Amino acid sequence: MKASKNFLRYIGILRDKVFTGPEIVHFHINNYCNLRCLYCWFHSPQVKRKPKPKEIGFEDFKRIIDEIEELGATMIRLSGDGEPTMHSKIKEMIHYIKNKKLKFSILTNCVFNKDIREILIDADEIFVNFSAPNKQVYNEIQSIASEIVFKNVIRNIHYLSIFGKGSVEVQYIINNRNYKYVYEMMKLASKLGVDSINFKIMDIVPHNKNLILSREEIEDFKTILEHCIREQRKLKIKSNISSICTIYSKPSFIRGGQKRDKYRGKDNVEKCFIGWYFANINLNGDVTPCCRMNHVIGNINKKGFREIWISEKSHKFRMDGKYFFKMNKGIWNDCSVCEWRKLNHKYLKGYQV
Repeated sequence: MKASKNFLRYIGILRDKVFTGPEIVHFHINNYCNLRCLYCWFHSPQVKRKPKPKEIGFEDFKRIIDEIEELGATMIRLSGDGEPTMHSKIKEMIHYIKNKKLKFSILTNCVFNKDIREILIDADEIFVNFSAPNKQVYNEIQSIASEIVFKNVIRNIHYLSIFGKGSVEVQYIINNRNYKYVYEMMKLASKLGVDSINFKIMDIVPHNKNLILSREEIEDFKTILEHCIREQRKLKIKSNISSICTIYSKPSFIRGGQKRDKYRGKDNVEKCFIGWYFANINLNGDVTPCCRMNHVIGNINKKGFREIWISEKSHKFRMDGKYFFKMNKGIWNDCSVCEWRKLNHKYLKGYQV
């Protein structure tokens, strides 16, 4: 069934139409968290106005999942402006997704108890926000709690890596408090048995500018990255360390990402097809075609998902991405650091779109 759905997406791209639902629906289900990561947009201790705690109701969640499943989507990815495993109905949500025969993935900080851990064994993908390989750095940039939290995270990652049926990826947000520990994290991840590490450039917002690497720190970081590249094969861990090294070696990449809109990677693309295989649902119901842009194509509380997915506004976005895409211009402003570029290359190369 997966192959036929992907084939329909490919044909839709070729014919400028849509014949099935997205491959992945990224679903924000709550906005509260049990950590206080310094680099976080919402819950950093440096944020003055915290969001009022909110979560989507379970009945609304089921209705939306029913619509998504009926349309032919492949995977639901649970996320939030916080920690999704804290949702009061998270167990019921996961069971509901699995009973619909949909694939399931989650973005989490792995700060949860044994009951949640056992449920996540069945996840097809787990992405862990884990940006510190030792308790000192962890307590400084992610948690204001004791070392018990760090040990719990290590235990959960290791358990899910061994017994989980899907993949486990650690996401490491680079900043001036943790850049020196990249190699240490690679060794820890290898020891824990995770499938990969995704080193991510920190998204710059006003309250975390004090975490940007200085020019001197960037030069130091480049040396660390070169060492990591040489040692990666020995550690037997997949990562994007080479791509990160390329980015930080660009003259235009000033102050750790503050001028990242001028960066052009070697895998730069001239077209974007995300409108055929991805959708993002925010907690307020707004549907966007990408989790990195604020281009709203509808609201799930006002219209059904099918109506939004096949709407004229969605069609226009797909056509703009295919025929009028301009890297770093207008709604495409964040695309130079997009993680979906490789998939766009696959479509371009395999189907001569």
